[in-house]
Amino acid sequence: MATMETLRKSVLFSTLGEEKLGVIARFCQEEEYPPGAVISTEGEKGKEFYVLEEGTIQLRIRVGATEETIDTARERGDVFGWSCLLEPGNYTVSSRCLDHSKVVKVQSGALRTYLEQEPATGYRVMKGLAQVVSDRLTKTRAHLHSLLAPGVISRG
Repeated sequence: MATMETLRKSVLFSTLGEEKLGVIARFCQEEEYPPGAVISTEGEKGKEFYVLEEGTIQLRIRVGATEETIDTARERGDVFGWSCLLEPGNYTVSSRCLDHSKVVKVQSGALRTYLEQEPATGYRVMKGLAQVVSDRLTKTRAHLHSLLAPGVISRG
């Protein structure tokens, strides 16, 4: 089953056994998007997050009047839209397909309920989420420094 294999590749779920992955797979749906499709929009309330199965997803944030690419999901198991797992649940980036893409869409509300009922599993998933957030912050910081160096954005 493609969903289980994709979940297993994700840092969020990689430490879970087959039984737990099987439960989480019940909250998932595979979807395909054409090039140029917008999957999530920064600031909108999110009800699902995504695990990349195949394709390339550009992750962008608003910086003043422009949008800047801060990361790209391109490896099977890459996670985006994860901010809907945390309060207030709004997407912190916009995501757009650079080519034909397949994702596993995970219903965040159902997953959060399950993780609250299974604290040990919740801890393992949230530990993976902390790694995703840390990695994204590191990439965002590096990108912002690259914009400061040539004066694209001001330091004031």
